[in-house]
Amino acid sequence: ALARHGDPRSIETLAAMLDPDNADVTSDEVTEEGQKFKRAEVLGNAIRSIRKFAQNNQDADLSPIVASLQKLMEADMSRDVTLAAKETLALLRQR
Repeated sequence: ALARHGDPRSIETLAAMLDPDNADVTSDEVTEEGQKFKRAEVLGNAIRSIRKFAQNNQDADLSPIVASLQKLMEADMSRDVTLAAKETLALLRQR
């Protein structure tokens, strides 16, 4: 909710959500399929929240988010996640 309102306190959490190696994201899932699904959901939610954040706070320093998006694009993720990360990164760079 903080991110959707452009609150800078959400930046650290969003960056952590984008980390493809963040084990906390999937720690409650017991199956590999469940873990993949949960990670995809968290990544999708983070990316949507970042876009909303960028609309509502044009002045915030989003360099941690940019770094996380770049790392995500280099990770072995689905094509959809990679494309969403690339599009979001381009959006942030246009600000």
